[in-house]
This record gives sequence, structure tokens and C-alpha cells, in this order.
Amino acid sequence: YDAAPFGRRGGAVIPSLDFGRTGHRSSRIVFGAVALWNASPEQTAETLEKLLERGVNHIDVANGYGPAEVRVGESMPRLRERFFLATKTGSRSAPQARADIHRSLERLRVDQIDLIQLQSLGHPDDWDEAMGPGGSLEGVVEARPQGLQRLRHLRVVQEPPKLRIDFACDRHLDAERVPVHAITLVR
Repeated sequence: YDAAPFGRRGGAVIPSLDFGRTGHRSSRIVFGAVALWNASPEQTAETLEKLLERGVNHIDVANGYGPAEVRVGESMPRLRERFFLATKTGSRSAPQARADIHRSLERLRVDQIDLIQLQSLGHPDDWDEAMGPGGSLEGVVEARPQGLQRLRHLRVVQEPPKLRIDFACDRHLDAERVPVHAITLVR
């Protein structure tokens, strides 16, 4: 999924860098597919092509983003090999997280998700539930070998960073995101 070969039509190409322990060379800009919530299939296909032209090779979507997974999935038979595909689960239990993964695989029309992300862990109770026995972490870790490598990598996405300090070096995580918001940069 290296972005370099795809920025051929002139214009700026987004640089790429290694993405955690995934082995993927990701564009520095990740496309947040929530933007496709109200897009038509044609608009989605055009958007994804333009992303590739500019070197963006990493899509971030979630089953909670309305029809965005379905929209991305409509283009995956043609473009799958050119994108690193990440989705999320906001579920807290292992069975719910596994169900989210299977639903995402169907909606995205793929056999493999490159990165599953546990999200919305902003409150300590959410964190404890997701990371504890029978929690969503357990569900996605178990799903990796059961799905014939259907899930290649795992990361936790959420604020505040202090909740993650003890977990940041966990053997199950392949990448970590440190949220930076424009509003915090101007303080």
C-alpha cells in the first residue's frame, strides 16, 4: 500500500511514514470516511480515486458512521489492494465486538480488515469494561486467528491519553494514536 506509485497526475503527493508495528507505510493524512455519510456511490468512487492520486492510502471508517462502510465497500472490489483499511468498534463486550467485525467485513465487501480500532474509551468505566474479562479487547484478539488473519492489526483510539499510559505497551496493540486537536495547539 505504499503511496508513492499512486501520485502520478501532478499536484502534491502526501508523504508517507511507517504506521506503528503494522509494517504498513501509511500516508500522513488518513481519510476519515465519515465524510462519505451522505455521498452517492459515484461521489465515493470519485473521492477514493482522488485520494489515491494524492497519495492517501489509508481509510478510517466505522460501522457507526451511517452508510459510510457500505459506500467504501462499493469501491473495494476495484480498489482494495491500494488502501489500508481501518474500521472501529465502539462495543464493550467480546461478542458485540466480534459481531461488529463480521458486520464490517460484509459491509466493506472484504475478506480482511487491516486495522480494527477500539473507540470511545474516554471514561474510565468504558475503559475497564472494554479491557476487562469478556470485554471488546478479548473479542478482537480472539477474532484474529479465528478469522484466518481477517484482522491484521489492533489499536485503541481515544482520549484522554492518561487512561492509556499503562496500556500503551500492550502486546496486542500494533499502533497508537495520540489525539491532537487544533484547539489545543492555540492555547
